Amino acid sequence: MRQSFPTGRTFATTLTGTARFVAAEKLLEDVEAIPACGSIVALPQFAIVDFEGRESINRIQWAGASCVRTVDDHVSLSLHWKIEDSALPTQSGTLMVEPQAGGGHVCAGELPHLAPGTEPRVLSGWSRHALERSLATVRDQGKQEMFSLVMSLLPYVRQSVDSAARRIYREIHDVPASQDVAIIPVIDQVEADVVIDRMLYGDDSSNWSMVTRLIRRVAATDAVVKKSVMQFISTAIWSSAETHVRAAIGDPHTGRVIRRLARLIRSAEPQVVLDVFRETYPEAQMGLNRVKAALTAGATIGAQQVAWDTVSDDESEPSTWP
Repeated sequence: MRQSFPTGRTFATTLTGTARFVAAEKLLEDVEAIPACGSIVALPQFAIVDFEGRESINRIQWAGASCVRTVDDHVSLSLHWKIEDSALPTQSGTLMVEPQAGGGHVCAGELPHLAPGTEPRVLSGWSRHALERSLATVRDQGKQEMFSLVMSLLPYVRQSVDSAARRIYREIHDVPASQDVAIIPVIDQVEADVVIDRMLYGDDSSNWSMVTRLIRRVAATDAVVKKSVMQFISTAIWSSAETHVRAAIGDPHTGRVIRRLARLIRSAEPQVVLDVFRETYPEAQMGLNRVKAALTAGATIGAQQVAWDTVSDDESEPSTWP
């Protein structure tokens, strides 16, 4: 799975771009607050930290939160930053944004180790309209970075969906580890592609998909402060893949619990299982339809046909070659 996952530097670059996209978009919501003359400062949002000889990606926390700032002409800014890691000492420093004699600003001061291309950017303008265009440029470039990361996550999402489809089959049919050969995905490849597309690109009911919402959350909030960025993202995708696959086969959220109870009492009668569920979890809301859905969940017709065709093809080939 690691081979299909983007590198730390890819995350540092694309997440910084995403953070700038979100911040610039917010500033453009109130154009009148943009200075009549000054600069746009786009700050790095993720740094590369050495952790036992390996590169760790950590979120930079800026005083004032936003990684895109507007600054009036002839005004200076002092921007304090810090990086907190649960396993490493806190890093901190200050970046100065100083006005230049001929107009515009320049950045100077301490910065952590950054991925190439994420260094602070200063875009100066001598009118509000010029600064608005610069903000739009930061927004558009950042949005491209976000979708670049979405596409780079495609192989990992695909593997996560395939793994989830097999894990769910094992759980539903209680297949022991010694019988892996008996496991088939609960959805076929066409159905898996639908799940993958929904995770990556969303559907008509939302502007953002599961993956884009995750990326925006990691990039633009403190969700990953003192946490592993890559582990946070990989775990969220892994978990969501299982949720999406279960939804594709009509398996309710509590399906595993219901089936476990059914095995314990050795009964597949929905009403009997429901009664035991309510006794075991009196505060949970559970209806007969969800119990029936859990007890009847399984591989789709398409997945079963693929498995049957595979077995048929195998049996049609000679066991020995002349």
